[in-house]
Amino acid sequence: MANFPIIATVLSMVLGLSVTRLLLGLVTVFRIRRVSPPDWVSLLTMMLFLSAALLLPSRSEDEQLGLRQYYETNGRYALLCLSSYLILGFVANAAFYDAPLMSLASLVDLPMIALPLVAFFAKRRPHYAGVALLYVPLVVVDTCIALAA
Repeated sequence: MANFPIIATVLSMVLGLSVTRLLLGLVTVFRIRRVSPPDWVSLLTMMLFLSAALLLPSRSEDEQLGLRQYYETNGRYALLCLSSYLILGFVANAAFYDAPLMSLASLVDLPMIALPLVAFFAKRRPHYAGVALLYVPLVVVDTCIALAA
């Protein structure tokens, strides 16, 4: 048990360096924007990273009021990042891979984009909990469609 603070310190340093590296990468992308246009894959990856990072607290101060309170004040913004990620993916599929907009996969993507937005703007817990319950089977259907293709 006495080694935990040392291990936690080392892991925190590695995590801090990783976040610093990500932020420096964003600065580099901004600086070279005139010479080299940004890659859409890196934008998708960043949106997915932001979504995951916002979902759960990373500081013990944020956990003191409980995970529900954290989600309702800060974690809900992960839903905006998730929808942004899905929108960018939808556009990238249509633009770069010539994915048909009237295919089954595209039609399933539309509610997958909309439902996180509905959950974000929902003010009452039963409403966004219901949206979450609708979203889970939709993800299963989307995964089956992707695997069948």
